[in-house]
Amino acid sequence: MMRRMRKAKGLVIGFGVLAAVVFVGVAHASVVDLTLEESACLADPADVGNWRILLRFAVPDALEGATVDLAVLRAELPIDSDEEREIGIEAFPVTCAWSAEEVAWGDDWQSGDGAWDQHRGSISSVITDEHGELAIDVTPIVDQWLHAEGGPGGLVLVPFTVGPAAALAAPPPEIALRVWYTGARKHGPSGEGH
Repeated sequence: MMRRMRKAKGLVIGFGVLAAVVFVGVAHASVVDLTLEESACLADPADVGNWRILLRFAVPDALEGATVDLAVLRAELPIDSDEEREIGIEAFPVTCAWSAEEVAWGDDWQSGDGAWDQHRGSISSVITDEHGELAIDVTPIVDQWLHAEGGPGGLVLVPFTVGPAAALAAPPPEIALRVWYTGARKHGPSGEGH
């Protein structure tokens, strides 16, 4: 019972902060859910608790010329753990070309050197036993996508602390990215893009 209360308290605090930010501009913001185009899971063969989840989303025309007010990535992370633990997860923008069929564990994905921008990340804690619900503010990453010349490179999820306690049991079954935005260029005579 205490575990459920601690988990609920952590989620309420985390979601409460995001909700407060959302409600401030909700009267004037539009909302869009981005479609997941491609994903890949990588794990260090020497340490199963050291993994990466790569995600690439389609950026709809509705976001052309928009200002991203808030972007929240939500996922359920099935962590292989025998007891409740708090695990830090970081999200970074990917800076190299990749495809799910060709990506493999290596120095670039292990260290991030040349694969993702280690200076433009977001961090979130997941309180988990068998799985954890992740809600992480990725607004700077999505905003960067809108200004990237080659389109969105995607993002990578990285455990802040590696080890057996953070081992990923399976690829995340559900991933959603919701964007609140304002000031998009209107499309068509009635502004259907806004």
